[in-house]
Amino acid sequence: MEIFLTVMYTILFLIIIRNHSFFRIEGIRSEALRFAFLLKVAFGILLYLVYTYYYTDRATADIFKYFDDSKVMANAIFTKPLDYIQMLLGIHNDSSYFSTNYYEHMNNWFRIYDSNIFSDSHLIIRFNAFVMLFSFGYYNVHTVFICFLSFIGLTALMKFFIAHAPKCKFGIFVSLFYIPSVLFWGSGVLKEGLIFFALGLFLHYSNNFFERFNFWNSLVIFGSILLLLYTKIYIFLLIFPLVIIFKSLKQYSKNNIGIAFFTVLFFTSLVSYISLKILANIDILAVLANKQHDFIALANSQPTGSLISNNQLTPDWLSFIQQLPMAIVNTFFRPIIGLDNSPMMIPAIIENICFIILLGFSFAFPAKLNRSQKMVFHLSLWFVIGVFLLTGITTPILGAIVRYKSIALPFLGVMFSLIIDKKRIYNFSKKATRFGLNIEKKIIYKSVIH
Repeated sequence: MEIFLTVMYTILFLIIIRNHSFFRIEGIRSEALRFAFLLKVAFGILLYLVYTYYYTDRATADIFKYFDDSKVMANAIFTKPLDYIQMLLGIHNDSSYFSTNYYEHMNNWFRIYDSNIFSDSHLIIRFNAFVMLFSFGYYNVHTVFICFLSFIGLTALMKFFIAHAPKCKFGIFVSLFYIPSVLFWGSGVLKEGLIFFALGLFLHYSNNFFERFNFWNSLVIFGSILLLLYTKIYIFLLIFPLVIIFKSLKQYSKNNIGIAFFTVLFFTSLVSYISLKILANIDILAVLANKQHDFIALANSQPTGSLISNNQLTPDWLSFIQQLPMAIVNTFFRPIIGLDNSPMMIPAIIENICFIILLGFSFAFPAKLNRSQKMVFHLSLWFVIGVFLLTGITTPILGAIVRYKSIALPFLGVMFSLIIDKKRIYNFSKKATRFGLNIEKKIIYKSVIH
């Protein structure tokens, strides 16, 4: 039955991708998009197999523990459907009645280590409880649903990037749909799929909002903001000012876009930090420090096998600055060959090597960017830097770093697709080939003569 439902919903979503106007992008074939979706489903099932047969502790696996908890909520459909609706929508559901009858029977609704401003565990449990209406409790149906949501978000991201850099369609397409970490972590029943969904819709519809205001754009933007706040608030705090800067600077002729981005982002971040502290009594530094402490405590209580740091943050700027160098090393360069030898790290190691090669190409064969491409490049650059640094500072577990930084990898891929001149590489390869052939001819000629 699970195989039948999984295949049926996959076919249904493929039909939607083929026929809905949202998935029609000039220059991108519908077949290519449908294959990309099938690839996501395959990687989602691969993630399920890895956590079923390699990491066998179901109680600690994120892809299973929230799914298992959602069954408690979903079972209320048959006995007390009103309770189910209240829990699903979060309407007057914080009473002792719900705690006694439902939440205390879950393992992750109340978490020992939970420093988030909003509980992301509640969101993923609710998502699974909703999909239970269609899945009848079969796990891989949830995989197909999360893959479709993630695919919608990545398609929206592609539309946003292509609107501003139409000459880089192929590179943008590959960056969004073919990076292994994005495929692996963004296709499982995890927060990453929901983050890609919300992030893509926010960027795409914000772009449309500034071009033409309508109710639908506003509704999608509001919904995507709520979803980002309840999954990873720091993603919203990073992307929101970047979008404002992006749209504002497009209206003015700034020669040095990089400096303008940095300056506005710095002051926006400073104002946001002070405002949250004064108006909402939220100290972002304390939130981030507590997040790191929770990670360390969790790693010490469970055999994670990839704890890389025990240096605890304190909620002050000096502590964060001192940990920046290690954060940069851990997120930009690890995992690396010889130091991180777990079999599960091999794909991430290969991925890192590929990005380092692309970095070399960007210096050897730089492309000349127009103004619109520069805007996309700097938005992507600062988003990547923000995600990588925050991940590196707050996450002392290498496996979690690989997973969490996957949110930024599509932006990193888009950056390289913009700044690497493909024609120069092609011309260089032709010259190198001719040079190699000439050398080979000379060697053969000399060997024959002598």
